[in-house]
Amino acid sequence: MKIIIMLMLPAILNAQLFEKINGNPSMVKKTYLRAIKKNNSWQPGPPVSEFESYYDREGKLTKEIEKSGGQIVVQKSFIYKDPQETQDICREAVKKAEKNTSFSEVQESDFSKICLKLKGKELRMKLQFNASPQEKSPRPFKTYIYYSKGDKSQEYVFDADLFLEYMVSRKADGKNQISQEIKSDIDGKQIEKTVYKYSRQPLSVSVKYFDENDLLKREITKEYRADNTLRIQTEIAYDNLEQVFSRNITECDSSGFPSSEKQYDQNGDLNYEITYSYEYDAKANWIRMFKHKKRIVYGKKMDDEIPPEIASREIKYY
Repeated sequence: MKIIIMLMLPAILNAQLFEKINGNPSMVKKTYLRAIKKNNSWQPGPPVSEFESYYDREGKLTKEIEKSGGQIVVQKSFIYKDPQETQDICREAVKKAEKNTSFSEVQESDFSKICLKLKGKELRMKLQFNASPQEKSPRPFKTYIYYSKGDKSQEYVFDADLFLEYMVSRKADGKNQISQEIKSDIDGKQIEKTVYKYSRQPLSVSVKYFDENDLLKREITKEYRADNTLRIQTEIAYDNLEQVFSRNITECDSSGFPSSEKQYDQNGDLNYEITYSYEYDAKANWIRMFKHKKRIVYGKKMDDEIPPEIASREIKYY
């Protein structure tokens, strides 16, 4: 059941592999560190960038902070509205639109139109603020409305002025797993399409990403062990003729974290070999990660040394 819940989360397969978290975290702070050579070995140096994520007890993201050079670059906060709160907000938006008489006011937003279209439906809402919502008279940077019925669901995304930016239509199979996802613009024209295919032998999921013209651009296949931990991931990128442009194969350890990776070009030649090493906390989550990369030329590893990617994570739990 764990794998089904994970796969139902939008865009989860796009996340980096080592983002996996065991337990129920309240805060995750990830820091990328500059690699410094000391005594003939690479050591973690000063921070380059930092990313903080905060979660409620249900696992919903409530705040994100991105820093560079110690300065905040972006701060996002998220507030979730239950069906009753969402209906109240929509009802007020429709009333306000009905009272407007001037042409400019009637055309001022798409939000009330969608609320009217979905009137009587059970809706959920998420508000995104690009600063603290505690600021005086805050206005959401983005507003999300979610509606689902049976095997179909809709997501509408509005900008700060409540104009519709795009919408996402999702369809699930008989096991309540996403089978197809289509992102469309305000005119209903496809922006991108994602198709999911599941297998039990082996336990796996294949996800294909298509562009606005239904050209295949990317494919990710994840194979799992019997305990639902990720065993291997294969990612293929395609060119405009749907020919293989690159292929990455990542093997994972028994905890589902990447242990090694191979990157191939369009000719099937191995370009890079990558190995991962970790330090763990008491919940078996990594708190220090080293990613070592070796360049391959004509089948041989080069002696030139590429500085490793080093990251640390501070995790607080409920």
